[in-house]
Amino acid sequence: MSGTTIDWNALAAQAQANYNATGSWYINPPDAPPPAPVTPVAGVATTIGSGSDSFTLSISEDAWNGDAQYTVSVDGVQVGGTLTARATHGSSDDTVTVLGNWAAGPHNVTISFLNDAYGGTASTDRNLFLDGASYHGSAVAGASAALMSTGATSFSFTAATTAPPPPPAPTVTTIGSGAETLVLLLSQDAYNGDAQYTVSVDGVQVGGVQTAHASHAAGQHDTLNVMGNWAPGPHSVSVNFLNDTYGGTASTDRNLYLDSATLHGTTVAGSSLALMSSGPAAFSFTEPAAPTNPGTPTGPTSTTLGTGANTIVLKISEDAYNGDAQYTVSVDGVQIGGVQTAHASHAAGQDDTLTLHGNWGAGQHFVNVTFLNDAYGGSATTDRNMYLDGATFDGVAVPGSVKPLLSSGTAGFTFGTPVNTPAPGGPVAVQPGYTLVMQDDFSHGYDYSHWGDPFPLPWDNGPSSNGAYIWDSKSVGVRNNEMQITFTQEADGWHTTGFNSFRAGIGIHYGTVDFDAKVEYAQGTVAAFLMWPTTDTWPPEIDILETPKNQAMHTLHFGSSNADAVIQMGGPDPSQWHHYQMTWLPNIVEIRTDGVVTASFNYGIPDTSMGFGALGVVGGPGDGWMGGAPDATTPPLVTVHLDNVVMAQWNGIA
Repeated sequence: MSGTTIDWNALAAQAQANYNATGSWYINPPDAPPPAPVTPVAGVATTIGSGSDSFTLSISEDAWNGDAQYTVSVDGVQVGGTLTARATHGSSDDTVTVLGNWAAGPHNVTISFLNDAYGGTASTDRNLFLDGASYHGSAVAGASAALMSTGATSFSFTAATTAPPPPPAPTVTTIGSGAETLVLLLSQDAYNGDAQYTVSVDGVQVGGVQTAHASHAAGQHDTLNVMGNWAPGPHSVSVNFLNDTYGGTASTDRNLYLDSATLHGTTVAGSSLALMSSGPAAFSFTEPAAPTNPGTPTGPTSTTLGTGANTIVLKISEDAYNGDAQYTVSVDGVQIGGVQTAHASHAAGQDDTLTLHGNWGAGQHFVNVTFLNDAYGGSATTDRNMYLDGATFDGVAVPGSVKPLLSSGTAGFTFGTPVNTPAPGGPVAVQPGYTLVMQDDFSHGYDYSHWGDPFPLPWDNGPSSNGAYIWDSKSVGVRNNEMQITFTQEADGWHTTGFNSFRAGIGIHYGTVDFDAKVEYAQGTVAAFLMWPTTDTWPPEIDILETPKNQAMHTLHFGSSNADAVIQMGGPDPSQWHHYQMTWLPNIVEIRTDGVVTASFNYGIPDTSMGFGALGVVGGPGDGWMGGAPDATTPPLVTVHLDNVVMAQWNGIA
């Protein structure tokens, strides 16, 4: 530098200009070559941590002599390990999804830049950039910073006051028909909707499109019973995942899992499959040779399932024909064990003993026994049936637990002591993917824009088809901030009524209906909460809840006669307040009671606009399904209570 005059003002101006451009103070070395062009690097997606809540970071870098490295901490606790930036600043961003379980309220996030480096120019400088953050889809204020040297930057977010909703409860579905049952256990990673799939055996699809509900992450399983008559020998099963989608991260990825398959109580080798993209996955099973005398019961058996302090003992028998009766058992909507096989001869007075263990707390609980493989050869001696011959709970006989199952379907009973639950608090929120159509908590009286005139107006009041009661619009009204339908014993007969929302022109074509209900029990009276075509043309009809003999019954009418119907029994005591929800989609009608699936229909699904309504029915002497006519035990006034109705249209159809 000897003999050289330094222009300090020029150097200061150069350093100021470099700082304005890059955020770093430096001067250009003499005769520096021009910077090499930068080839942008695309961003990558990364997920760190674990938990049901999440926020997202957008990160980029100036790379030089290696990539920028950093850590992420929440409330002073590091999440994950050391992360490496990839995205070129100004061109793209890395997406970092941070998972956790954060209590409601404010939380602090710190990004620590670990390995700054500087080579003397703007193009030889390693930097890290926090380009933004979002929580539940909303940008977080103050979540941007340029880290031009080793150090940290912080921002805060406020966790939601309510935790994300729990995954839907697992479901039990039966498809196909036949003497044999292949049991599939399936689960999903849900994202922007549930996984959908079909099942084929030997290239032939069984049933329609199925929808997964169980959470793979939570260790849950849907149970799909696939019925068929398969010849002895090998057979191929294909599960075809229909609607894969991917949002760029592990937490925004819809996947389907076949967790296992069992045949005759034995797990099928190779039946655990992960379907991470749309398309089929397959496995094989071998049907054993038929028994030498399949029509002869093998004698009573004893089976024990489950664990816990309480015990339910079921007595089961069968009429065997071309194989034994098969069935499943669930308690409070949760299947216990797999498919069971009856062995004891009903005609010989024998019984299988099925012992269920569990921890069932105070209150009333319900048991469902589902007969899977009815068969009939045209005579009483060529007819496969099964029988629930009774049950005990902790050693005490359960009333109403003797049920014949003479065709495929479900029979149920309750045990325990009813708990008089209080009236629910208010209407539920509409789920994502649905649009609110009508909501009524009856706090403003009878809203004719929601319900129209009570049935039978504008027609004259008149007798019912069974001649046991009179339709009377005065029996419908809003009292105590709830809709009430009354049964009143008059000197000249019974009076009741019903209403349907189609009379006000309100309906949905697929969607959800939520409501709270309590039906006072009395001999000879039944309430029905139902979906009815807005055209007032039957069929179809979805009976979300009917209450014969104080039991919860769910029915789907899909044909032109009453025989074209599927009935499923199950649910807690309807004489207490419960929350009911119907989900109606193109491939399924599902009914939940207090969040537990109590009925699921996957064929005969209505495809027309329908409205929600409720009505009362009084039995005549010949109405055995509802226990016959009222008698001396029936009170003079019986009330049906309805509250917090919410009807929403599915957004998947116009």
